[in-house]
Amino acid sequence: HVAAGLQKRIRKLHDAKGTIGVVRLLPGGAYFIADSQGSQWAGLGGEVAAELARRGDKVCSAPGEPSIAAGEVLDVAVGADGSWVVLREHWFRASASVAAPLRERLGRFYP
Repeated sequence: HVAAGLQKRIRKLHDAKGTIGVVRLLPGGAYFIADSQGSQWAGLGGEVAAELARRGDKVCSAPGEPSIAAGEVLDVAVGADGSWVVLREHWFRASASVAAPLRERLGRFYP
């Protein structure tokens, strides 16, 4: 089952000849879409929704390094256990329940 809000957005994009970067169907009927009109999500709450909502605020990538804008969300993953990862162009954010090896690997990719 695909949420009605996602179906409507995809139809509007198709009619406008827009492009879709990523669509994620997530546990519990939730979804995330990033496209030529921006991004939209539904069915997500708590910390992951707050992270997706970050827009243009400054985040220090590491102590002593320059702050960078939050940037657009490139992708999001949510596990059945509620763990989540949000990927942006220059950094990522993950819930505390994400496995340490994955967090370490992402930390090497996003220095």
